Amino acid sequence: MKITLTTCFFICFSLLSLSQQDTIISYEVRTGVVDTIIVPPNNSNATYDFTNHSTGLLPGISILETTAPIQNLYAGSSFKRIERAALHHNLDNYPARANVKIFRYDNDTLKHSCSGTLVDDNLVFTAGHCAFFQQSWKTDSLLVAPAYDDSMFHPTHPSSTVLKYYIFKSSFDGNLNSDFALLELSDNIGKELGWLSIAFNSDTSFFSNKVFHKFSYPIEAIPNDTISNVNGDTMYYNYGEIDYLSPNHYGVQSPEAYGILGQSGSSLFYSDNSMIYQCFGVMSFSSAYNHSWLSKDTFYGLKHIIDNHATDMDESNLNLGNSLSLFPNPASEMVTLKIDAPIEGAVLNVSVRDISGRLLREFNNIGNITRIELNQFSPGIYVLSVDNGSDILVTKKLVID
Repeated sequence: MKITLTTCFFICFSLLSLSQQDTIISYEVRTGVVDTIIVPPNNSNATYDFTNHSTGLLPGISILETTAPIQNLYAGSSFKRIERAALHHNLDNYPARANVKIFRYDNDTLKHSCSGTLVDDNLVFTAGHCAFFQQSWKTDSLLVAPAYDDSMFHPTHPSSTVLKYYIFKSSFDGNLNSDFALLELSDNIGKELGWLSIAFNSDTSFFSNKVFHKFSYPIEAIPNDTISNVNGDTMYYNYGEIDYLSPNHYGVQSPEAYGILGQSGSSLFYSDNSMIYQCFGVMSFSSAYNHSWLSKDTFYGLKHIIDNHATDMDESNLNLGNSLSLFPNPASEMVTLKIDAPIEGAVLNVSVRDISGRLLREFNNIGNITRIELNQFSPGIYVLSVDNGSDILVTKKLVID
């Protein structure tokens, strides 16, 4: 489908490219510390750029449609209505498994929140208003769950709590044209699951006649919508050609195409099933299936965080690395945690969480060898992590049979 553009688009886009580089606000969940990150001036002449992607260490990659759908479309468009993702994809496979549901904790109870996409081994790309809204940070904690479906956490893909939020200062001040956030996770779950790229492209012809894809978690159907059973418990999927571009947004112009509560933060991404898995923005508004899209400045601002500020979980894991062993694993009655090369002078703690990220037990000031009785735990998969009081040094999967 040919995309209709106004002359203003080119003028406005040029003005945006010449604007002053936005700063980024970070919020550390554990301490409540708010900081300002100065982003270096963007001097790049690039009209198209992207970060790297990874299909992860796990097997399984789905083949995505590359031709526009012809059935179950939003009226007057070439974009398909939402359907359960499991009808189209094996959710164990990439890229479905790199898309996450975001929960918020409310008095220790998990509540539905937004959707997001892994864009690094421990970073989730989502909407800024999913992290900061109406002049307040979204609750005291968030949990991301990959491939959550049918009210169930994935049996082998561990969830992760969020350590830190990153949003643009303009979004912090209420400008939804920069409605983007990065969520830094406690665990580098993307190493196994894989992640997508973020990208920008100021050549608008790139977006014509290309098929874009979306995985999301709608919570409530819009009025008069035929989808009546969405409640946030299931991953949905749709795809097709976009037909709307403005200086700050892209989407689908059909009067039937509305973003549904819970889809905020989900990406509309393009793939060639080979070298490209690129997110150009996130859903921000309801009408016209409206996604805030990445300009050159917002792209390089987020790339600066990815490259320089978010904790490199692989490097931090080297603090203990292979010197930590867990045996037997699987275990039934007792498991032994052994640190062969402890960090000198460090006080280490152990926490045990279920795959939803819920903390079950903590053991403080552990020694080189720690034995944990398991009779209090039901059979299943757990995540054991070792921290020094401020940073998680290593995580291990624990199977109890």
